[in-house]
Amino acid sequence: MIRKSTAGDHAAMLAIINAAAQRYKGAIPADRWHEPYMPREEFDSEIANGIEFWVLEDAGKVLGVMGMQDKGEVALVRHAYIDPGVQRMGVGTHLLRHVRRSRS
Repeated sequence: MIRKSTAGDHAAMLAIINAAAQRYKGAIPADRWHEPYMPREEFDSEIANGIEFWVLEDAGKVLGVMGMQDKGEVALVRHAYIDPGVQRMGVGTHLLRHVRRSRS
């Protein structure tokens, strides 16, 4: 199921964001990398700045996170993170298709 995130999802979302980012450590420029990759304060700031997060969950477990920012004529995918245990299984594709349809 894909749905808008709730405050109750935030801990699971941050865990996925930071676990997924670990896969790109070394590829992410050193001046952009920090531990954790996305601290809670930054996550809260993204929400306050208008990023709407969507989650894909299965059996009550969040498996993927996508953050969209509406800029009027365009919507920007600002964040896309998938639980490393289910990467390359279509979770990101499902999320992206959903947010694209919701924008139409």
